[in-house]
Amino acid sequence: MTASDITDPRVSEFFLALLEGTGWYSPDYSMAEPMLWGKGQGCDFLETKCIDSSHQTDFPGYFCDTLGVDSCSFGDQAYGFCGTPDPTEKATTMDSNFDYWGDKTEIYDSFSDNCPYWISYTGTECRDDTNEAVNLPNGEIFGEQSSCFTGTLGNFVAKGSDAAFCFKKYVIFSLLIH
Repeated sequence: MTASDITDPRVSEFFLALLEGTGWYSPDYSMAEPMLWGKGQGCDFLETKCIDSSHQTDFPGYFCDTLGVDSCSFGDQAYGFCGTPDPTEKATTMDSNFDYWGDKTEIYDSFSDNCPYWISYTGTECRDDTNEAVNLPNGEIFGEQSSCFTGTLGNFVAKGSDAAFCFKKYVIFSLLIH
């Protein structure tokens, strides 16, 4: 189970075992979902800081290092902001181990040890077709086959900047005939 309100919440096999260990629950393990966050990244993902002293991350698919900018969330499921919508807001107190920018910049998610990741805006989950109501005039398509993409589409994107959009994924198959 995840500690935050994220785009793709999961109930893991570990969490179901924890519930079973209390003696109060008899979970159906077939309902467990794989935890994809950090999968295959090795021990460094857990043992090193998410942001180094030069304000960069070694795990760009998971953490972001330019606060406040927009892009796609983990797994390209929605679009959102990096860490905090307003990087000028500062904490009054902060453990120095988590003050990655040296200025008490506080990330939106209190469960993340101040590690910035792409936090989805409300109503931007690409696979949810009910989000079409927030559709901007750029041809976005929300639905089960959609994912988040970044690019410079639309007149509202500043020159040289990227923005995030939801579009339907098209899979192109090629057949090799021998």
